[in-house]
Amino acid sequence: MSLSTRLRNWVPLSWRQELKHWQRQWRDHQGQQDFGDSHSTLRCAQPLRITQPILHSSFYENKLKNIERACVLLSSTSIAPQQTWSFWHRLGRPTRGNGFYPGRNLVNGEMSAQVGGGLCQMSSMLYHLALSSGLHVDERHPHSLDIYDDHQRYTPLGADATVVWGTKDLRFFNPHSFELVFVLRREDACLVGEIHSAQPLPSYALEFKRQAIDEKTNLVEAMVNGVMVASDVYVKKKV
Repeated sequence: MSLSTRLRNWVPLSWRQELKHWQRQWRDHQGQQDFGDSHSTLRCAQPLRITQPILHSSFYENKLKNIERACVLLSSTSIAPQQTWSFWHRLGRPTRGNGFYPGRNLVNGEMSAQVGGGLCQMSSMLYHLALSSGLHVDERHPHSLDIYDDHQRYTPLGADATVVWGTKDLRFFNPHSFELVFVLRREDACLVGEIHSAQPLPSYALEFKRQAIDEKTNLVEAMVNGVMVASDVYVKKKV
């Protein structure tokens, strides 16, 4: 057994995440990364809008609470021109003290209960919105496992983004000359996300091309206006 594996077995996950978080904070400081902290009430006549169903599963009620809490913390956060936006910088650590509850999380290929479970639906919504609005994706991590059938998905395969405190963030850069604002809310059993902008956004055509590698494995290419922006491999697994 390697040293890194032994350390992973000995050191609690929360400690490892905290260490990774502070290492990332230090790198951001050294790189003079400015995420901004502003909120805005900016509105436009025709906001870009995406709606996703919130699927029933174990810890469903807690997932609703986590999504509602994330909506409070992330909605109306703005991205100024030439600025970077970070999921964890804006949300903060998903703890009970920050208003989050235990929910279903996929860890090392197995389902487990983690505080903040269900937030990957929120990060996937934001990633889908970012692709639809021309934001540059600086950091995004796909799920390696595909645990859903097509009729169960809340987002197209390839439009997902997983987030893990301390290790996996979701970050966007605004290349436009005007401010963009995320507006997020829960409407009954649906998560609704919008992008508001001071000026009309250009049109961005999204396509997620799926190619079967074998019976359990798919390659998905995310295309924006015919240009591939991500290529991900998913392995089908029932959990």
